[in-house]
Amino acid sequence: MELTTQTYEALIVRLHEAAHRLCRGRLLLFGGGGYHPQTVARCWGVMLGRLAECVPAQRRAQFAALHDEPHAEDPNAAQAVEQ
Repeated sequence: MELTTQTYEALIVRLHEAAHRLCRGRLLLFGGGGYHPQTVARCWGVMLGRLAECVPAQRRAQFAALHDEPHAEDPNAAQAVEQ
């Protein structure tokens, strides 16, 4: 699927909103591994940081650096999730 970290962030925002609308805010997250442990860690960092909404100002640059670049094959992947 070659999803980017921006796609995962957009996805977790939508899931979080849906959880509040549909399930009184309850959200169950689980992961299924991955080919590159560093990429899995970046995705979890992005998702948990976004859910917690508590990335302090001095850490925002580090948080933003967790994102990878969109893949050339599908530069609109993050926008597709947001729609």
